[in-house]
Amino acid sequence: ENNETSVYIKDLSEIEKLNDKNKVTILILSHIKITTIPIKIFKLFNLQILNLCANKITIIPVDIGILLNLEKLLLSHNKII
Repeated sequence: ENNETSVYIKDLSEIEKLNDKNKVTILILSHIKITTIPIKIFKLFNLQILNLCANKITIIPVDIGILLNLEKLLLSHNKII
């Protein structure tokens, strides 16, 4: 049985649909022009892969450390200082 759940967000408003109890393991938030990592993401404790490529993110908050299951954080093509 495969418990992986992938979610591809194409628009920032779709993030509100994510449920804290959601068993999201892969979240793709690329190419949506976000400048910060949405707080809602830090409640997705099962997250293993987070793709934030091709946005306008400048800072990675320390809260990312809450995601203990995170194995891959993809951040290419952002504006990280």
